[in-house]
Amino acid sequence: MQDEFSSPSRILNLQLNSKPAEAIRLLGALKKTSTLSLSSSCTLKVAYSSEAVIDRDSLKEVELEINKFWSSSDNVDVYLAIIILTLEGTYDRARSLLDRLSLVFGTTRLNFDAAIRIDNLPEGFFGKAKVFEERHNANDFRATVNELLDEHSTLVPAYIEMIRATIMSHDWEKANELTQNASLIQ
Repeated sequence: MQDEFSSPSRILNLQLNSKPAEAIRLLGALKKTSTLSLSSSCTLKVAYSSEAVIDRDSLKEVELEINKFWSSSDNVDVYLAIIILTLEGTYDRARSLLDRLSLVFGTTRLNFDAAIRIDNLPEGFFGKAKVFEERHNANDFRATVNELLDEHSTLVPAYIEMIRATIMSHDWEKANELTQNASLIQ
């Protein structure tokens, strides 16, 4: 069974809840036992930066670790680092990692698949559906949103996207039925 704080994104959540000392402690343990070196280092940098008294030496050391792992990390680690860098507001660095992932996979669809697989977040489903919508691929758009509804059945924005997908398919009865189902969610 995975530990409650086994991924950098979960530890970042802890850090964002004003507990940087605990996040730093957990990240130190995670870096020793995990292959998530880049994302752990990025999260550690955020934690060090948010302490009341910023330790400049530790910050420089973490920055060197980030540079060391930058080009050698696996795709899951890169994906988590993108999330952390984006939340931190370092968009240029996150974009360069995202470009690297896009080159590896050739499409952003697989990036959303990774998001769905790692954390089962609705945002991954929404992103994947948006790619299909922009490509005017109504069947895959509808299948992705249907998958989202299977995983997150009380999420009203998922119903809205499913209604849009059924309208794209000109399935008016199903759109009406979905509208009624969505109105029942409380």
